[in-house]
Amino acid sequence: MSVRARVAVALVVAAVVPLLGVFTVVGVLIPQLVGSERSIRLGEAATATVSILVGDCAAVGDRAALVASRLQLAVSVADPAVSPQQAVADAAGAVVAVAAPSDEPWAVVLLDPDEQVLASGGPGAAGIVADPEAYLNRSCGQGRIGGPAALAVAVPFAVQGEQLGTVLVVSALDTAAVDRLVEAVGLQRGSLVLLDGDGVLVTSSSFTADDPGAQDASGEAEVTAQFEEDLLDEVGTFSAGEIVPEGDPRRTGSVGNRSYVLAGPVLTGDPAAGPGLRVAAVGLPQPSIDRRLAIVFVVTAFGAAVLVWLLSATLTRPLTELAELARRIAAGDDLLAATGTGPDADADADVKGVSAVLGSLARDLRASEADAERRRGAFLDAFSRFGDALQQTHDRDGLLQTVLQAALLAAEAPMGLALHNDRSSRLGRRVLSLRARSRDDGPDKLDEATRQVLQRLAERALAERAVIELVGTDDLGPVLAVPLGSTSRPLGAVVVARDPGAPGYDAVACEAIGALSTSAGTALGNIKEHQEVERLSVTDPLTGVNNFRHLTTMLARELERASRFGHPLGVLMLDIDRFKPVNDTYGHAAGDAVLRELARRMQECVREVDTVARYGGEEFALLLPETGVEGAAKLAQRVLTAIRSEVFHLPDGPDIVVTASVGVAVFPDHGSTATDLMRSADDALYQAKTGGRDRVEVAAPVHVPSPAGLTGSPDRDSAP
Repeated sequence: MSVRARVAVALVVAAVVPLLGVFTVVGVLIPQLVGSERSIRLGEAATATVSILVGDCAAVGDRAALVASRLQLAVSVADPAVSPQQAVADAAGAVVAVAAPSDEPWAVVLLDPDEQVLASGGPGAAGIVADPEAYLNRSCGQGRIGGPAALAVAVPFAVQGEQLGTVLVVSALDTAAVDRLVEAVGLQRGSLVLLDGDGVLVTSSSFTADDPGAQDASGEAEVTAQFEEDLLDEVGTFSAGEIVPEGDPRRTGSVGNRSYVLAGPVLTGDPAAGPGLRVAAVGLPQPSIDRRLAIVFVVTAFGAAVLVWLLSATLTRPLTELAELARRIAAGDDLLAATGTGPDADADADVKGVSAVLGSLARDLRASEADAERRRGAFLDAFSRFGDALQQTHDRDGLLQTVLQAALLAAEAPMGLALHNDRSSRLGRRVLSLRARSRDDGPDKLDEATRQVLQRLAERALAERAVIELVGTDDLGPVLAVPLGSTSRPLGAVVVARDPGAPGYDAVACEAIGALSTSAGTALGNIKEHQEVERLSVTDPLTGVNNFRHLTTMLARELERASRFGHPLGVLMLDIDRFKPVNDTYGHAAGDAVLRELARRMQECVREVDTVARYGGEEFALLLPETGVEGAAKLAQRVLTAIRSEVFHLPDGPDIVVTASVGVAVFPDHGSTATDLMRSADDALYQAKTGGRDRVEVAAPVHVPSPAGLTGSPDRDSAP
């Protein structure tokens, strides 16, 4: 954003914010307060109506119960010769006349057990007599209202267990009744609407009083119908869970140009009966922002913005000219030549002076920038060559040491830490920390607290696979942690830290460390691949144990070590009994499965320092450093037990029992050279085969010179 724009925005804010505050108070807050007050009044009216209707329903029920008790009394005092049905018929007219006087708002109808009318009285009784079934199952005490709207209660009565009839008391809820409710709850300039699950039951006549569309009876009916339709669309299908949230029996909304508060249900005696009767108190529309006030505000704000913009243009013209000079300097213009001639040269003396100063600064800046670019190129080139050298080494510790020292150099940091953590290879985990030596030959190792902080940051960078830069704390300056290798598969991280109060890392340092980390990650990957190749070169591909080549190397090494320190060295030769029939009967895939499982069981029996190797075919050899005859024999028995104790599961074949024979020889009792030792173990294995198989035989102590090299193994299964 330009200087002129920033000044204009500041002035506009200063001028418009007060106007906005006034508009918010007058146009928004006050209408909201008025609307809230109206909603409160509507809610109170709706709640009061609910209370009145509940009381009216209770009164209707009490009247029905009273009539039933009077009929029961009439039957009980009648002549015993008169049947109960006749006694009820005789007393029906008198009881109804007393229970339904003309000045009461309810009608009373007496029905016999066959639901035939015995007597009726009160307002609207004729309509009830015409269709009494429409009211029998609409007890307001059970939340059942329906249309035509009325509060109805049916009470059966019986004497000595005999059903004699039903008392039906009905109080109509017509427009006049709802108008009386409007007056009773003091709802000025408002109306009431009674609804149930089937739709609008009745609407008070007062709700169209303020509507300009209701000028006559036909217009009033049209407005009423439209309002009822819109209200039903607004509240939707009635549901006790939706319309009446737990803890709040009211729902507020608006329909057309009217606001409403919905309260209820009035009666909930039977939840299965439906949602029950609800009351909508309807009032004037919610007040909104006055359009004229909004137009005045918009016009005033626009005029203020225009005036402020013109004022900012005048104030910022000198700054604009200086910005143009800076732009021309960036483009390489010679400002002295451009402004030093012409008839207006004297008038532009100030601009000429500023141009001379800015031009001189620009030339110095370009020279410094070119020099910095040359140093940056040389610096990155050196690191690039250093990275090429890193990719040729297979020494992980030396590599981490070199990477850490180079990172400290690139970042000009006095302390750092390098972390390598590759669980997918034998390299495992390695942490190397270093503090650069000071001029007085201070310590070159980090203190424990600092090392732990840097190690946590390195582990975080490795886990998040992202560069982490922190501004530092009172005990530690700026810190930069960079993953080693690609972000998709980092193999470690390097962390550098400066002393407290030191500046942060610039772009050159970050780029140099980034390039170094990429090369270091490649070098670590090469080390991993080199070790994997080495591992495969000494591993039997079928069983996963060591191969014959590794066996010869380890035997020579362990034999030289045992001879130097005077320690024993045990050698076991193991051969599977009757292995050829397994291949012939079940196939070579079954034989391979047996070899793999047998190798796994042997590895579970030995120590980490022991060596398990496949000697050839179905023969295996075990090297046991610092193990005498007794220990070697015990281990041989443990191996045989592990082999025979559990059946071998063949792929696509049955489970079989496999046994093996073992020959034991120990240096120096059974031979002083590799050849003698292996021959003694081989001879002992032959004895185990000829002695019945599935057994361990220890070689006899012999010291016979033999040709150099390891002996081959005869076919053990050809032994008798």
